[in-house]
Order: sequence, then C-alpha cells, then structure tokens
Amino acid sequence: FYCGWGSFGAAQDPYYWQLTDEDGLPSMTVYEITQDKKGFIWLATANGLCRYNGKELKTYRPEGLNDYEIIQIGVDTWDRVWILNLSGQLGYFENDVFFLLETESTLAIGGVKNFWFSEKFIYILNNKSYLFRISIGNKNLVETYKKWKTSFTKIFFFENNGILFWNSINHRSPIGTFLNTEKDIDYYKESDQKFPIKNSVNKFEICYSNNRIFLFHQNPSRVFEKENNNIYKLIYSHPNKLFNSIKVFHNYIFIFTSSGVVVKDDTLTSELLSNISFTKGIQDTEGNIWLLSTGSGVLIIPSLRFQIIKNKLDS
Repeated sequence: FYCGWGSFGAAQDPYYWQLTDEDGLPSMTVYEITQDKKGFIWLATANGLCRYNGKELKTYRPEGLNDYEIIQIGVDTWDRVWILNLSGQLGYFENDVFFLLETESTLAIGGVKNFWFSEKFIYILNNKSYLFRISIGNKNLVETYKKWKTSFTKIFFFENNGILFWNSINHRSPIGTFLNTEKDIDYYKESDQKFPIKNSVNKFEICYSNNRIFLFHQNPSRVFEKENNNIYKLIYSHPNKLFNSIKVFHNYIFIFTSSGVVVKDDTLTSELLSNISFTKGIQDTEGNIWLLSTGSGVLIIPSLRFQIIKNKLDS
C-alpha cells in the first residue's frame, strides 16, 4: 500500500492508502463502489468485479457475460449484489453464485442502460427507453412489475423515494421525480423557476446525496444545487475540469473531477489530489472515505484522518 502524508488545504493532500493492481485489483480504472450488509466492499472495474474483505481482493468474472467491464453495481434489500456490464447485461450474485436476469426471469427487458434500487423495487431503464419498476422478493425474484415508454436517456438515484430523471419534456422543471407510490409518470407535476441555462439532456448529470439534489454541466463545467425554493444555485465552476459525480459527507460537498477532488462548503473550497482523475466516492460504515479513480485504483482516507480534515475545515 502507498501512503502519503499531508494536511488538508489547497496545496497539500490528506493521508491515504491505496489499492492497486499490485494488491490484486484487476484494473486500475474503477467506476463504482458499494458495501453490502456483511461489510464487504464491492468494486466495479474495467476488468471484472472485486470484493474486498479488509485484507485481500477477490475478483469475479462470471460466465455468461459478453464483457467484464462492470459499469454499475448495487445491493438490494436481500443483500444480493447486482452488476451491469458495458454490453447492457444485468445480473446478480447470491451466496457467491452469479445469475443473469435474462435467464432467471421471463421479463423481456433487453439491453440495460442503467438501474437503481428504491426500497423493495429495482428500476431498470433499457436501451429503448422503457422503464421497468420491479418488485423483487427473497424467494421469488420478480413478484410484480410495470413498464412505461419514456423520454429518459438515464435514470438517477433518489434513495428510497423512487428515481430522478432529466425532464426533456417540461422545460420549466429540468429535474423530474417518479416516486415508488406513483402509478404513472407525470412530466408536468413540478414547476420550477426558469432554469439558468439551456435545457440540454446530453450535458447534465443529476446527483442526490444527503437529501440534497445537484446537477452538473460540462463545457463549460458548472455545478448547480437545487434549493428548497426550486431555485438553481451555481455553487462551483471550472474552465478545465470535467465533473464525474458528487457526494455529501458530513455536510461537505465532494465533487469528483478529471483532475482531483473538490471539497467545499458555504465558505471554503479546497482541491485535493489534482494529479488524479476520480470517478466516484463513498463513505463506508466505519467512516472511511473511498475514492475511485481512472488509472490510479482506489484511494482510502481513514476515518480518523477524515475527522482531522473535518476539524481543519470547521476551524
């Protein structure tokens, strides 16, 4: 493991240790991360799925997949680990055995674009923009389901509420919601203030974290936060960085970019590890911060060190 020392600030980086190919990581590019109920960390890489038990990595490349570039992972209510590959195949691991959804279900979903869990449901968007909401069970994988033809190009996480989507139909409300309790999609139920820039579905990503909604735009790169009064507030911009995702840890906003991590609150903005391109990050159940990268593996800031960072920010 690699260790680097430093204090938090614009010019210095925090202490971290690293998981790389020397530790058994099958690819130095890592797209997604999740933690199951047993505490295992799962990593979606460009060359397979990994499980980390705190000491070593185990790589999975299950039979039946057309490719092993795992672009999305998630854990359902029953602690099954679901994966989606670049070819659009969706499947899950249960008791260390892999099952493809297309062979375990009579549902004709086709190629999958992305998916999210919300309470007992899994939402799946296929390549033809059909949205499936499937009630999944323990013994019976598919209990009930509904599907809708949509205008969606992607769906976004909304915790146990349902899903978010980029609303290309209602220009008064660029962020749409589809709740678990709703029977049909209503594109016009929200009416926000006029959006500050042109409504372009291909340029935006939506991130929901800690009950806050963010969206970011590339070229130029800007991050907006949707406030309670439905006003979109510009909170960060940069002429060169590309933004990949956003998370909130301890009320601090972490923006994962093509050149480092931007950490900010209402008054302070700091940039860390600017020589690394980051994709995403999470905080595990023990408080450690996991930073995923393109080309540099996984960087972990221990919980104790993150508390020191937080204290420096608060002071």
